[in-house]
Amino acid sequence: MLALSERIQGELRQSNAGLLTAQEDLRRVADRDPLTGLANRRQLPETFRAVQPQGALLLFFDLDDFKQINDRYGHQAGDECLRRFAANLRECFRPSDVLVRYGGDEFLVVASGLDEAGGRERVGRLRERLRFVTGAGPAITFSVGRVQHRHQAGEELGGGQGSTSVRPGHAARVSASPTTKRRSARRTSSSV
Repeated sequence: MLALSERIQGELRQSNAGLLTAQEDLRRVADRDPLTGLANRRQLPETFRAVQPQGALLLFFDLDDFKQINDRYGHQAGDECLRRFAANLRECFRPSDVLVRYGGDEFLVVASGLDEAGGRERVGRLRERLRFVTGAGPAITFSVGRVQHRHQAGEELGGGQGSTSVRPGHAARVSASPTTKRRSARRTSSSV
């Protein structure tokens, strides 16, 4: 009887460990963008809680004229552009930075402990890498907005309770494309 009980307990422990592993695998799949392999926005509440004590630099990326890439070259080429952009993000940012495909052609980098100068340097490196990629499909340019979040007592990043209310439109856009810069300058000067 005792041997049977020990065998059943061992099987239960083994089954439980398998279930915990499967649950973790499912969570990884649910929190990852299948196209780019980056985190998706479901991971943001956990990420924001993790960076809350020290603050973080948030960088919002929006690919310029992405709809035109899809329309002109097809969705397969558009998907390849998204994968290329994600791969270059990985190359230009630190392993500790959280890289998120926020949705569509929008990406977010949550860089804890990175100051704005370091962020500008990494964004510049990303622009250079994308500028000199040849033969790999349509050119990729992007706009980026930066927000330096500094922790303040009683404040929660992202709107409280670890929400995902931080949106790319919340940050001021700085264009990576000279034509977009001119358009932005014209809009600014005509509205003043």
